[in-house]
Amino acid sequence: MTREGKRDWLSYFKTEDGNIFFGWYTVLVSSLTGLWQAGTWYYGFGAYFKPLSEEFGWTRATTSALWSLGRFEGGLEGPFGGIATDKWGPRAIHFMGVVLSGLGFVLMYFTRDFTTCLIFWIIASIGFNLGYAGPLDKAVTEWFVKKRGMAITIGRLGRVVGGTVMPPIMTFLLLGYGWRISFVIMGVVTWIIGLPTAWYLIKPRRPEYYGMLPDGEPATTTDTEELIKIGEEYSASLGEYEFTTKQAFRTRALWIPEIADFFAAGIYPAVAVHLIPFLTDRGVDPVLAAAVTGFMVFMSTPGRIIGGVVADRLSTKNIKYLMMGSNLCYAIGMLLMVTLVTRSQSMISIYITIAFFGLGIGIRTTAKPAMVSRFFGRKNYGTITGVQALIILPSQIGAPIFAGWIYDITGSYTQAFTTTLGLAVIGVVLYIFAKPPKPPVNSES
Repeated sequence: MTREGKRDWLSYFKTEDGNIFFGWYTVLVSSLTGLWQAGTWYYGFGAYFKPLSEEFGWTRATTSALWSLGRFEGGLEGPFGGIATDKWGPRAIHFMGVVLSGLGFVLMYFTRDFTTCLIFWIIASIGFNLGYAGPLDKAVTEWFVKKRGMAITIGRLGRVVGGTVMPPIMTFLLLGYGWRISFVIMGVVTWIIGLPTAWYLIKPRRPEYYGMLPDGEPATTTDTEELIKIGEEYSASLGEYEFTTKQAFRTRALWIPEIADFFAAGIYPAVAVHLIPFLTDRGVDPVLAAAVTGFMVFMSTPGRIIGGVVADRLSTKNIKYLMMGSNLCYAIGMLLMVTLVTRSQSMISIYITIAFFGLGIGIRTTAKPAMVSRFFGRKNYGTITGVQALIILPSQIGAPIFAGWIYDITGSYTQAFTTTLGLAVIGVVLYIFAKPPKPPVNSES
């Protein structure tokens, strides 16, 4: 690449005066902390699923409930976390989340039974649910409009890396030091990574309060009120209007996609929690099974790129097709699980099937924030998405427990996979009827 070409490439991230737009530092934090969250808490749970269940003699439904209750807590706190983020800003909420998540991991060392394990796990889950995806997505969506899809894509690529490389690392760590010491190490590293970046690289408010405009657009004034007005006009010129939470929840544009996501939301958690136990039951080496989980996350990379980059290029009317494609990938993946993987010992068939789940979650991860913010604006994004998290909560926590319960009574996951296939199909069909909202007549924002 020539020097001139390199300058042109870097100009995408710079403001008119040649400096890197501050919003990209927030994107960097989102990517780095997402790497750690995904690798240790979300995808990492599969690595210590069996060590915990075997040491304490828990059934798979019971062990799955540990993960699901962590998600349940996250769903309950979602609206409150969203309101808090909108009120006090993403930096304070993220900082608090880092403190709690690290503390919960360290306390896991003292687990003696299911009750103590549940308490410590919920403390960690409060931190991760409260302080990571919600406030970081809020920060990114506030600082970008035209470049939002790309910003979300880059910000969430860290989760791909974490989900790809961390499960095998977690497995080696568990085999070498045991799960108690492993949790202490994870807690300390959580603080080392998260606390400095939260304080220095995340701003409490949107760029207009700091003399800037979204996307690094040139600011023609330093007056905050005037900049806020210019920022809203800039967003409106790109088809984005500010809705209050009440206005958003009165629209079909919110409810139809949310009902579709309710049916599909539990599929990926069920696969993520039970994939390693499912594979090791079939004789797959634990390290190789963890690597398959890593491959699933790695395959979300093209999905995340598609969801984010394409979202910037699609009209508001057509952005729904990205979410429809996500649910379709889930449906294809589950169809292959039922018809191929459960009847075959071939690792090739497993990798092909898992690739569809990776693509599905990848598209969803970047397209959903882009769609919600495009439909309803930046100001109340945290509160709206927090309430949405509560709506899909029963699906997310119920699917892993359901899959574990089916295994406990039948000795197989086949019936669970067949049921979730039907849910994925419903999720595809409902998006056909989704439409963007009309601009609010009398904006209360």
